[in-house]
Amino acid sequence: MKINFNGAYDYGIFRSASGIVAMNVEGAALCSRSEVHEEVASAFAAEAIACQKAVEMGSEMRWEDIIVEADSLSIVKKCKQKSRTNRLSEHIHNIKQVTGRFRTVRFTYVPQTANGLAHTIAKEALRRRELSYLVRKVPVYVERALEVDWEREPD
Repeated sequence: MKINFNGAYDYGIFRSASGIVAMNVEGAALCSRSEVHEEVASAFAAEAIACQKAVEMGSEMRWEDIIVEADSLSIVKKCKQKSRTNRLSEHIHNIKQVTGRFRTVRFTYVPQTANGLAHTIAKEALRRRELSYLVRKVPVYVERALEVDWEREPD
């Protein structure tokens, strides 16, 4: 399973939202999730929280092998490191605790253009202050973006 995540952040009110979408090897959306978080210190923390929510979703779905993709290179690098250093260490520690439940887990950096669905979910969740957890679908506002992605995919 491939799980993409993104965090949106509002500096003015220290609020963030996580946007997550999981797809199978054929590119079909298996589930999506959005969640709003209060009192978040930074955009980096927002990305770390979104990553934690992504791996938790994979665990809740009982998937054994996952690829976690994001356009946040710093979070991907921190998740791959063995040490616990920096101000994000609590979130990164929680991520590593959850990843122990999988047979295999791989963190991968992707360009922002490849992470558009998760970005749209996070941005809209922050704007709407909305929590959602959908199985076998994505929010209505993302369906068109998903169709556009399919149209752009090369054969």
